[in-house]
Amino acid sequence: MYALTIHQPYASMIAAGIKRVEYRSWRTHHRGPLLIHAATKKPWDHRRSGLDHQTIQILGPPKDLPRGAIVAYVKFVNGLDHSEGGVYYGWKLSDIRRIEPIPCTGQQRLWNVPAEIEAQVKTALMWRRATDIRSLSGDDDEKALTIAADLLKARTK
Repeated sequence: MYALTIHQPYASMIAAGIKRVEYRSWRTHHRGPLLIHAATKKPWDHRRSGLDHQTIQILGPPKDLPRGAIVAYVKFVNGLDHSEGGVYYGWKLSDIRRIEPIPCTGQQRLWNVPAEIEAQVKTALMWRRATDIRSLSGDDDEKALTIAADLLKARTK
């Protein structure tokens, strides 16, 4: 599975669903699953990055944002060419799922995630789905099983 390292606070903005397009100076032919990795570099000062008060309330103080970790699973669905006034490409992201930070060393450009990190990500995604089902069911075990079965049926069609 591929990952993309992004500086904070932008990695957390993607994980929170606030930022749905990532701009790069290069294109890629990759489409599909992509992990968002928060760079180890110190987060940008929110006054310089243009973050508003509401975004800071959602994410928390920039100094407390995770660094050097996988923070989200997304699907890269489309590349948008924005070459007017300079060459850059918008990477449209969907199916954004925040995960508990998983420590990992990042790289530049798209990079392959080590197998042990990918396994941790898959486990985190399963736990998140189970938690989502629990909250939808109101802690009713029978209802939770029904929701899970419906999701599995829909997925196998």
